[in-house]
Amino acid sequence: MGAPAVHIFAPPYYAAGEGVHDLLRTLDYDPGAYSRVWVLVAGHDPTLQNFPDGAALAEKLQSIYGPPTTQTFADVMVLEYGH
Repeated sequence: MGAPAVHIFAPPYYAAGEGVHDLLRTLDYDPGAYSRVWVLVAGHDPTLQNFPDGAALAEKLQSIYGPPTTQTFADVMVLEYGH
């Protein structure tokens, strides 16, 4: 059995195709669409408040998955929702 599919949502300047609005729309439509969500944040501010739509994203993720666990690697913080 292979690894589960990974779906990446990123800000438009990364040209990844889908952004925060797409993730929020998916979670509104189907809160169980993803068993886990990882948010990578440069710097050491795990609140997401400094990002466009970050507050809405944090609120939505916490309402579905509960508070995240965090790990820090050099200057990148990883918030993991759904464990």
